[in-house]
Amino acid sequence: PCSFFKSANLQIFEAQSFVNTMLIFKQISFSVLLCLALPLFLRAQTPVQDTTIDRPLKVAVKESPPFVHKQANGEWGGISVTLWKLMAAELPNGFEFVEYQDIDPMLDAIARGESDLSINPITVSEDRLKNLEFSQPYYVTYTTIARRAKPSFFTAIRNIFSYRFLSAVAILISVIFLFGLLVWLAERRSNPEQFPNSWKGLRHGFWWSAVTMTTVGYGDKSPVTSSGRTIAVIWMFAAIIMISGLTAGIASALTVQRLEDQVTDLRDLHRIKVGALGGTSTAHFLDQNGVAYVSFDSPEDGLTALQNEEVDALVHDRPILVHAADKLGISEELRIAEKPLKEDYYSLPFTRNSPYVDLINPILVRQLRSPTWLTLRDRYLNQE
Repeated sequence: PCSFFKSANLQIFEAQSFVNTMLIFKQISFSVLLCLALPLFLRAQTPVQDTTIDRPLKVAVKESPPFVHKQANGEWGGISVTLWKLMAAELPNGFEFVEYQDIDPMLDAIARGESDLSINPITVSEDRLKNLEFSQPYYVTYTTIARRAKPSFFTAIRNIFSYRFLSAVAILISVIFLFGLLVWLAERRSNPEQFPNSWKGLRHGFWWSAVTMTTVGYGDKSPVTSSGRTIAVIWMFAAIIMISGLTAGIASALTVQRLEDQVTDLRDLHRIKVGALGGTSTAHFLDQNGVAYVSFDSPEDGLTALQNEEVDALVHDRPILVHAADKLGISEELRIAEKPLKEDYYSLPFTRNSPYVDLINPILVRQLRSPTWLTLRDRYLNQE
């Protein structure tokens, strides 16, 4: 009987162990299936962003030659317009242009969703990224400085009559007159033939002092008294030092004046009258760096003011400055610096979280490699 009960208990224990094992396996299998199914369930609950275009896109535009400009027939043209038309050929439902007069209202309209995007040459900046999304850059350029081109002859004349140069000459004449006066005072009684004892004798003293300083020494006048000769010796040595100092001073004055005429970087803008286009990234850049500027509505207005000497420099994007100068016919009268103040990336701005960014970006990248765009870019933008 004992063996029977032991065998029965063993079978019962084995059966319970099997049941427990099956329960554990069932729990593990359920957990694994749950982990696998949960992402699919969550994905099914997350709405898929629709990137299809079921209506014409509203494309914001503003006059900004050579990228965007209105032609005589009322149609929009320019480099950016041509690029966009190449891209739009791959998009369904077409597009419509919405015109704006200023950059800020245009970007605000895109941020509010009133327009879908813009094809204007818009620079990507930290502030704009807060309200807008941007495509891949389609052109890299830089902000630079336009100034009047001054002929070297007139520049030299102006430098000669600069304050520093005239100050040096005035000091020299004053010292010549001083020693001429001292010699005249010492010689007018003992040597009236060469230094007359009248106010007219001052001219003789000035003449003697000038020829002594220049080491010409005509010998037509010379002091005979001990005091006069002492003054003459002092003046001879002093004149050598003065001539050397004067030469260095005049050269330094002319050099400093030329350096002041050069405007090549941001620090130089603080000491001249600067112009910029209001509401642009360039204006914001100048504000950030504490540079005061006169605001203009268009590059043509700014360049006209520069030509009329209302401002000393105009700061803006180089390709736009070059095009505006050509349009006004004043390219030869201006100097547009090669050195950049900052690098700029032109991109298409979109409404925040726009479903069209991912759709248009591949098309944009593809078109930037097309022969049509490369030819257009080289023709209008690489010959600056």
